[in-house]
Amino acid sequence: MNNYHQIRHKSLVLACFLLAIGVYGQTQRKEYKETFKVGDNSVLAINTSHADIEFDTWKRNEVVIEASIELEGATEEEAAAYFEENGIKILGNSERIEVATSGSKSWQFRTMNGHLADLENIVIDIPEIPDLEPFFMELEIPELPELAEMPPIPP
Repeated sequence: MNNYHQIRHKSLVLACFLLAIGVYGQTQRKEYKETFKVGDNSVLAINTSHADIEFDTWKRNEVVIEASIELEGATEEEAAAYFEENGIKILGNSERIEVATSGSKSWQFRTMNGHLADLENIVIDIPEIPDLEPFFMELEIPELPELAEMPPIPP
């Protein structure tokens, strides 16, 4: 009976390990790291969307930009195409550093560009709305009574 429990326990641990490898294997990741020597009046221009940004400050004349992109559920080919088209652009010198992400779409919708032109050819028939002016001619709105005088606000 004890041998049965050991085999069952080892099988469960092995199954969890294989599941973790399978889940981790479907995540594609790319790391970026750039370092710039800067002066006192340097500018950091950030133009990103769909990004989590964290700032750490220190007393050094140096800016280090570390970024990573993770794609879950993408194949290696899809991830390579996404990283090539929509990676993070980190450009700069000692006076100005620019960090920008291109592409506001998810990696799943990057192939939709050719299909969006088809939406221009859609024709929708909108029925005519009947003339409502005669209804408003007969509408009577009574005069509203004047508002009562409000007491002054206490100090």
